[in-house]
Amino acid sequence: MPLRNANDLKGKITKNYRTEMRKILMEKYFKGWSQAYFESEAFPADMEAHITGRMLEFEQHVIPWVAEVFDLTDHLVLEIGCGTGSSTIPFANRAGQLHAYDISENSIDVSRLRACLMQAQNIQFHLLDSDWAASRESVTASLSSQGAPDVILMIALLEHLTFSERLNILQGAFNILKPGGIIVIYETPNRLNYFDWHTYLMPFADWLPDDLLAEYAANSSRASALGAISSNLYLYRIGRGLSYHEFQLALKDIPWRIINDGFSQWLNKLRPPAIPAYYQALAQIFDAHLPDVPKSFISPSLDLILQKPSGPLDSSHHFQSERINAWLYPEASSIPVDQGIESLPPEMLNSRLIRFVLRLQSNSIYVTLRDWYWRLTGFKK
Repeated sequence: MPLRNANDLKGKITKNYRTEMRKILMEKYFKGWSQAYFESEAFPADMEAHITGRMLEFEQHVIPWVAEVFDLTDHLVLEIGCGTGSSTIPFANRAGQLHAYDISENSIDVSRLRACLMQAQNIQFHLLDSDWAASRESVTASLSSQGAPDVILMIALLEHLTFSERLNILQGAFNILKPGGIIVIYETPNRLNYFDWHTYLMPFADWLPDDLLAEYAANSSRASALGAISSNLYLYRIGRGLSYHEFQLALKDIPWRIINDGFSQWLNKLRPPAIPAYYQALAQIFDAHLPDVPKSFISPSLDLILQKPSGPLDSSHHFQSERINAWLYPEASSIPVDQGIESLPPEMLNSRLIRFVLRLQSNSIYVTLRDWYWRLTGFKK
């Protein structure tokens, strides 16, 4: 019987579960890693994340995020790149059937044991060929044997693929997805983000051309753990960000829409804007130059739920989160609008418009300008 809530999942995290998971992770997943890594501060945190941390993150944040817009109950779910199964179990606990795919037999072995320990009996595991994403046709052939899925999961997947593989997988996935079904993309680093939080932990890494990054990567604090950059392909296998560009190219002839994103209440606290001014400027660039591109694509992580419509789309078919301003302007989000613009903290009072309005507080047009400003930024009664 599938589990249905986080308390049920936590009840399965026993001492025996921890012991068995740690053992197989060392034997399969961490096999061959350097002794320096095992002696580092990162290793205990990574091990705990694999045993329980990431699984609970999916249970407590990602599952409710998906549930905002789609009921997983009894649906057919297909997971591409299941890894060690941290995301597999929480989704399987709601789905009717889940098919988990990966190119690593070792990772599948870990996932299979996790499923056994968690008593999840509705999961089937499949080993993918190394060239399964070489074409749209090979993607379709590799994933379509189980019938048309209602949900396709791409968790921390796309960043590890080459440009052509990304397009092939997006196109192939939409090709086999049921009308009305969804593709869940989560924890994918955004190329437009100024800081690479995924691979090199340094600013502007994803902005660099492949050849330049291959040379410059030696300056990363993670250089020793990542190893020598032997080829440009290796850059992608360890992780390179992507952006709205791949989605526009892959799906230009395919109907699709975004129905939820990382600005949801379930995710927005996981990745707050480290430098709000940067993302505010990025949002302004989208407004000025990319009005048809959803602002879902400005977040540091591309956390997206895409839907294959079951009918025709209207002209405004993309979801535009009304919660983006609370993320972009965290200081202002807690200020009641009826207190007036003068209640904003000093660090928010740096635009010409705001300073101009403040000077006009005693003027009769102040109210009109204030109300126009609130409508423009989304802060309205």
